[in-house]
Amino acid sequence: MRLVQYYQMLVHPWANQTLIARFNKTERARGFEMIRASLLDTCILAITKLLLDGEDTNPSLLTLVRPFLVGNRSRRAEFLQILEHDYSDWHRHISPQERQNNPEWLIKAMEEQNEKDAEACRREFWERSDAIAADWPKLAQAADKIRPVRNQWVAHFEVEYDSSNKKYKPVDLPSLFTVYRTIEEVVPIITESVSHLAGLFKGLDIGTDQLVQLAKQDATAFWEIS
Repeated sequence: MRLVQYYQMLVHPWANQTLIARFNKTERARGFEMIRASLLDTCILAITKLLLDGEDTNPSLLTLVRPFLVGNRSRRAEFLQILEHDYSDWHRHISPQERQNNPEWLIKAMEEQNEKDAEACRREFWERSDAIAADWPKLAQAADKIRPVRNQWVAHFEVEYDSSNKKYKPVDLPSLFTVYRTIEEVVPIITESVSHLAGLFKGLDIGTDQLVQLAKQDATAFWEIS
């Protein structure tokens, strides 16, 4: 996931005081600040894109999670039934030749095992669905934090009229470091939720630890952190 890579590139220039000191008061200081700001903007835009809650034609993370919410499951029953069937349809196929060459009791035992396996997969499907639904409050809260910064600072620069001194001024927004801290909180939540969805849609256990570790290694090498 690109967001994980962007975020790990962002961490050192915002949190590593040794790296910051290496660039401060040098000829590269302004370039360093440009890179810091650009990485921050990139993460904000990537997070907003993932967390945009729109129509079904907008495949954002929140849009993909919405059908699994308990209150939406009855309206999305047909869609969820298709997903459940695809997730549990991993039984061993019994060919016509096998049915012809094996005794009836063996075929029946194979069919019963197939049904047991499918039932276990169905239970697992709904357990994963519940995990996805549980991600919603955290994702929605993250979107509420990031959206104003994106809308009023990154994608657009908004000002407001101050009647006390009859001048326009920038709207009140969190400090840059507060925005960084919000990104720090949000990225693991998004990463885990994407892992939950990928596991359900693909029937795979996709761990994020290796991805995060590789992104950290790349960032450490780029910033020449020993």
